[in-house]
Amino acid sequence: MIGIRTLLRNSKKNSLYGMKAKRKVNIILMAGIILMLIGFMCMATDTPVGYGVGTAVMAAPVVLAMPKSNSELIKEKKSKLERSFVKIRKSLDEDGLAMLDGIMEEINGLYDLADNEGQVEIFNKLQEKLTEIEGKLPKEEEAAAAEEELKSLKQTVAELKLGNHGSKAATFKKQLEDFLKTKDFTDAMASGKAHTLAVKAAAAITTGNASGAPHALSFEIIPGIQEKPTEELTVLAILNKGNTSSRTIIWVDRQDKDGGAAFIAEGTLKPLKDWIYVEENSVAKKVAVRAKVSKEMLNDFEYMESEIRNLLERDLMLVVDQKLLTGNGGAVEPKGLITGASAYAGTNLDGTITTPTNPDAIRAAILQMRLLNFKPNVVLLNPSDVAAIDLIKTTDGHYIKVETDAIMQNVRVIETNEVDAGNFLLIDTAKWFVRILEGLDIQFGFENDDFSKNLVTVIAELRLHSYQYSVDAGSVVYDEFDTVKTALAV
Repeated sequence: MIGIRTLLRNSKKNSLYGMKAKRKVNIILMAGIILMLIGFMCMATDTPVGYGVGTAVMAAPVVLAMPKSNSELIKEKKSKLERSFVKIRKSLDEDGLAMLDGIMEEINGLYDLADNEGQVEIFNKLQEKLTEIEGKLPKEEEAAAAEEELKSLKQTVAELKLGNHGSKAATFKKQLEDFLKTKDFTDAMASGKAHTLAVKAAAAITTGNASGAPHALSFEIIPGIQEKPTEELTVLAILNKGNTSSRTIIWVDRQDKDGGAAFIAEGTLKPLKDWIYVEENSVAKKVAVRAKVSKEMLNDFEYMESEIRNLLERDLMLVVDQKLLTGNGGAVEPKGLITGASAYAGTNLDGTITTPTNPDAIRAAILQMRLLNFKPNVVLLNPSDVAAIDLIKTTDGHYIKVETDAIMQNVRVIETNEVDAGNFLLIDTAKWFVRILEGLDIQFGFENDDFSKNLVTVIAELRLHSYQYSVDAGSVVYDEFDTVKTALAV
């Protein structure tokens, strides 16, 4: 709970919270000045009945000429309450002070209500309540009871707020004409009493009144920065990964095996077997990106450094994922899966399938790889082709996704926009290797005239190998659905 002293301390802060606290302090100070006039108003409304008609006639113009709004009356009453609270504080212990601050905050909440006749009644009740609780506050249990009473009073305020007080405003001329016709006014004139006209606001206040300062009044900040979505990283995650400390990786393939063991008759020459050794290698390829940012940008926005790091890392890894699919394996780019893939060459299923479907084409490619002793476990498909497979129906309109999933057996389907619609990429992921030579590295530094311009260059880079043994050719199949289905069709 916030007390007067805390409110004064907070008002000195240079922040939105400090501005709100300062506004409350100003309201309290203004209320103290304005409410000094309430005594005169009370004297005017308590004029004895014995006064003559002439006196009443003279009093009425004075009241009409200087009408006090409910807002002014409420400020005055609130100031009186606060002065009473200041006197009470001197006799309170620590617990009593805490309780008093809580009650004062309740009153501050009541003060924020709209300007209407009900508030005058509210603050009259508050003044009566304060008189009752002044002697109770030094004792904690009695202060707690007083706080409960104020909570009850706050409920009354809420109910009054839901009434029709101050629901519509009118011009002063119209209000004055209506006032002079009221029975209350004519009765007051006849009895020699004064009667007050409270002038209402000229017009309703709507959100349009705050269009000039929308952020200063109320706002919420959603953390983070929003942008268009990008494709998820999928390829690097599924391949056989590891680390290396070498720019060049060399291996030896055993190829062209001829002959081999066989059962023979007694005294027969043993069969001959031969083969050759072929040396192969992979050279690490570098992927990099840079950004240039001012020193002021880094200093003024705390999140900017992490923002730059995250953006550069994500951009770099997206390119890695793309090139692990499509890289040409030349001097600059790593070898990608599609570059190293084989096409569908044919199986004994060719010419045997009536009205072949996309799952049939994938199943035929699985068979081709299994005949070469590979074990395909992942197929990459464009989202459009995944949707087409999910929606395959029988001639009577029943979906058969369970059956089509069974056709592809233990192959996991992964959606990616990096594979063109109408194509599929079937992989035995154990047979393709990615080795990281230099992990993701992000550095900040100067280049050229950066220093004299207060600029900082940020670099992100990574070096890796991507390769497949030549003897594992056929462990990846990439082809068009239509091409395979044509081969399968009866």
